[in-house]
Amino acid sequence: MISPIPEDVAIDPGFAVHNAREISITPDSPRLRIYFSSVLTYQVTDDSYGFGEPQEGGQKTFLSEHTTSSYLTYVMKHTIIQETIDQDPVHYSLSLADDVIDFITAHPPNIQELL
Repeated sequence: MISPIPEDVAIDPGFAVHNAREISITPDSPRLRIYFSSVLTYQVTDDSYGFGEPQEGGQKTFLSEHTTSSYLTYVMKHTIIQETIDQDPVHYSLSLADDVIDFITAHPPNIQELL
Protein backbone atom coordinates (compact mmCIF):
# COMPACT_ATOMS: atom_id res chain seq x y z
CA MET A 1 0.00 0.00 0.00
CA ILE A 2 1.34 3.42 -0.94
CA SER A 3 0.47 6.33 1.31
CA PRO A 4 -1.79 8.91 -0.34
CA ILE A 5 -0.05 11.66 1.66
CA PRO A 6 3.37 12.80 0.38
CA GLU A 7 5.98 14.01 2.86
CA ASP A 8 9.54 15.31 2.84
CA VAL A 9 12.13 12.88 4.22
CA ALA A 10 15.43 14.25 5.56
CA ILE A 11 18.38 12.10 4.44
CA ASP A 12 21.33 14.21 5.64
CA PRO A 13 21.51 17.73 7.03
CA GLY A 14 20.57 19.98 4.16
CA PHE A 15 19.36 17.15 1.90
CA ALA A 16 15.81 15.82 1.68
CA VAL A 17 13.68 13.77 -0.66
CA HIS A 18 10.56 15.80 -1.36
CA ASN A 19 7.06 14.38 -1.86
CA ALA A 20 8.05 10.83 -0.84
CA ARG A 21 5.27 8.35 -0.12
CA GLU A 22 5.53 5.62 2.49
CA ILE A 23 5.13 2.03 1.31
CA SER A 24 3.45 -0.20 3.89
CA ILE A 25 3.29 -3.98 3.70
CA THR A 26 0.62 -5.56 5.87
CA PRO A 27 -0.84 -9.07 6.18
CA ASP A 28 -3.69 -7.81 3.96
CA SER A 29 -1.35 -6.65 1.17
CA PRO A 30 -1.79 -8.53 -2.11
CA ARG A 31 0.93 -11.10 -2.79
CA LEU A 32 1.99 -12.45 -6.15
CA ARG A 33 4.33 -15.19 -7.29
CA ILE A 34 6.02 -14.26 -10.56
CA TYR A 35 7.84 -17.15 -12.20
CA PHE A 36 10.09 -16.64 -15.21
CA SER A 37 11.05 -19.75 -17.18
CA SER A 38 13.74 -19.75 -19.85
CA VAL A 39 15.58 -16.77 -18.37
CA LEU A 40 18.44 -15.99 -20.73
CA THR A 41 20.02 -13.19 -18.69
CA TYR A 42 19.11 -10.82 -15.90
CA GLN A 43 20.51 -7.88 -13.99
CA VAL A 44 19.69 -6.29 -10.65
CA THR A 45 20.10 -2.54 -10.21
CA ASP A 46 19.72 -0.63 -6.96
CA ASP A 47 16.77 1.69 -7.64
CA SER A 48 18.87 4.64 -6.47
CA TYR A 49 21.17 4.29 -9.49
CA GLY A 50 18.74 3.41 -12.27
CA PHE A 51 16.73 5.65 -14.51
CA GLY A 52 14.74 2.79 -16.03
CA GLU A 53 13.48 2.19 -19.50
CA PRO A 54 10.74 4.48 -20.83
CA GLN A 55 7.30 2.99 -20.23
CA GLU A 56 4.88 2.69 -23.11
CA GLY A 57 2.03 5.11 -22.49
CA GLY A 58 4.14 6.92 -19.88
CA GLN A 59 2.79 4.83 -17.00
CA LYS A 60 5.15 3.09 -14.56
CA THR A 61 4.11 -0.32 -13.27
CA PHE A 62 5.89 -2.86 -11.10
CA LEU A 63 6.03 -5.42 -13.97
CA SER A 64 6.67 -4.12 -17.48
CA GLU A 65 7.27 -5.67 -20.87
CA HIS A 66 9.62 -3.70 -23.12
CA THR A 67 9.32 -4.26 -26.86
CA THR A 68 12.50 -2.26 -27.43
CA SER A 69 15.10 -1.36 -24.82
CA SER A 70 18.75 -0.50 -24.51
CA TYR A 71 19.26 -3.57 -22.29
CA LEU A 72 17.75 -5.92 -24.90
CA THR A 73 19.84 -4.29 -27.64
CA TYR A 74 22.99 -4.70 -25.54
CA VAL A 75 22.27 -8.37 -24.75
CA MET A 76 21.53 -9.21 -28.37
CA LYS A 77 24.75 -7.52 -29.52
CA HIS A 78 27.03 -9.09 -26.89
CA THR A 79 25.70 -12.67 -26.60
CA ILE A 80 24.90 -15.58 -28.90
CA ILE A 81 21.25 -15.69 -27.79
CA GLN A 82 19.71 -14.91 -31.18
CA GLU A 83 21.77 -17.68 -32.80
CA THR A 84 20.77 -20.29 -30.23
CA ILE A 85 17.01 -19.89 -29.62
CA ASP A 86 14.04 -19.95 -31.97
CA GLN A 87 11.86 -17.40 -30.14
CA ASP A 88 12.32 -13.66 -30.10
CA PRO A 89 13.65 -12.72 -26.65
CA VAL A 90 11.63 -10.23 -24.63
CA HIS A 91 12.75 -7.79 -21.93
CA TYR A 92 10.69 -7.66 -18.73
CA SER A 93 11.43 -5.54 -15.69
CA LEU A 94 10.27 -5.71 -12.09
CA SER A 95 10.34 -2.33 -10.32
CA LEU A 96 10.50 -3.12 -6.63
CA ALA A 97 10.80 -0.85 -3.59
CA ASP A 98 14.62 -0.82 -3.65
CA ASP A 99 15.68 -2.63 -6.83
CA VAL A 100 14.90 -2.97 -10.51
CA ILE A 101 15.34 -6.48 -11.89
CA ASP A 102 15.59 -6.78 -15.67
CA PHE A 103 15.02 -10.15 -17.38
CA ILE A 104 15.61 -11.23 -20.95
CA THR A 105 13.53 -14.34 -21.49
CA ALA A 106 12.06 -16.47 -24.25
CA HIS A 107 8.64 -16.79 -22.57
CA PRO A 108 6.30 -14.49 -20.66
CA PRO A 109 6.19 -14.88 -16.87
CA ASN A 110 3.60 -16.98 -15.06
CA ILE A 111 1.82 -14.82 -12.48
CA GLN A 112 -0.15 -16.32 -9.59
CA GLU A 113 -2.01 -14.42 -6.89
CA LEU A 114 -1.30 -15.96 -3.50
CA LEU A 115 -4.02 -16.11 -0.89
